[in-house]
Amino acid sequence: MADWREDVVVFESDQLLIVTSLQRPGAIARCLSLGELVCDALTEMFGEPPADRKRKALLLYLFSTKEEYLARSGTRFRNEPFLDQTAGHYDTKANLSRIFLPRGEEGFASVRGTYVHELTHHWIQERCPTFEGRQEDHLRSDLAGYWVVEGMATFVESFEFDTRARTWESDVMSAQALDVLANSAAGSRLTWKTVFGMNSDVLYGTGLSGSLTVGSSWTLGLRRKLTAQHLFYLQAAAACHYLYHADGGEHRPALIDFMTSFYTEDTFGLDFALAFGRGAEEVGKAVEAYARERVNGD
Repeated sequence: MADWREDVVVFESDQLLIVTSLQRPGAIARCLSLGELVCDALTEMFGEPPADRKRKALLLYLFSTKEEYLARSGTRFRNEPFLDQTAGHYDTKANLSRIFLPRGEEGFASVRGTYVHELTHHWIQERCPTFEGRQEDHLRSDLAGYWVVEGMATFVESFEFDTRARTWESDVMSAQALDVLANSAAGSRLTWKTVFGMNSDVLYGTGLSGSLTVGSSWTLGLRRKLTAQHLFYLQAAAACHYLYHADGGEHRPALIDFMTSFYTEDTFGLDFALAFGRGAEEVGKAVEAYARERVNGD
């Protein structure tokens, strides 16, 4: 920590450790409170982490300026083309999350989703009890099925967390992922074969291009311009919404098994049709129908 700056302070809760130079106790307390609730939600979803993996707190570096956040993100992150568009990331090699926290209530609200998203990545890779834990400092970039990594984090990002009541709701019909699917034509989005077969090399390389402008069922006059990468995240999240909640949770075990297969690099378990009993396009059509039914009542 001394190689960052000398005025950093450390705040610890049951599951989290925040290192920061912020002199804003309220903002730090909100981060700890929300982070603990996210960890509780993930524990309910996936099960209690083994004691040896829960003993070490999840580490978050919290920055007061975007410039400092970018400067402290490490060479391999500074060279990535999308880093300057982010407010945070989970660094698998360093095993910590970095978040830029703007001032004020609106500032916290603007990065709340990012915080939940990156903490989900961190918790799953470090604590998820369905596999033994981090075997390497990164996930294979050529492994198909990457949708389940970003889809799960974007799905959890959409939860409604109430830090006062210490409750959360995962079945949120106003989730952006469902809204986008309900308000866009299938031909204008990525094909489901593309989404479910994607690896991170293609996603973050030059394999995707184009954009889509789409309205909303929840905000009058809203028109969102989404890149192909954004569509991947949202379609993957919509798939997780469907597989986790549809048909009384019937598909939930298959979703968790598929996620486990990705993190353990089990290529047999990543055979999509075998995992879900249907091909990519058939599952995709079911996801679309689920989104329309949840958002528009169709």
